[in-house]
Amino acid sequence: MASYALKDIIQIADRAYPDGLVGRASRKEKVGDGLATFIASELKETFDSDASALDQVREALRALNVARREVEAVAEAFSNVEADLESKG
Repeated sequence: MASYALKDIIQIADRAYPDGLVGRASRKEKVGDGLATFIASELKETFDSDASALDQVREALRALNVARREVEAVAEAFSNVEADLESKG
């Protein structure tokens, strides 16, 4: 079964992310964007060159969904603190 090269997986993310920063971050360029660097890193760390293209895409999606849930949890924590501070006036 066909599979992607890591550069192909990075390109998928890069097309969706502003200014091509995921691709640049994947090449270790200093992009000044921690999220782009994080995405490139996660995609590299979870990439399996022996997996099928479908499994590679599923793994990238799984890793990004885990990250999304973690970021949402942190955002929720800040929302709760904001609400608490507002209620105290």
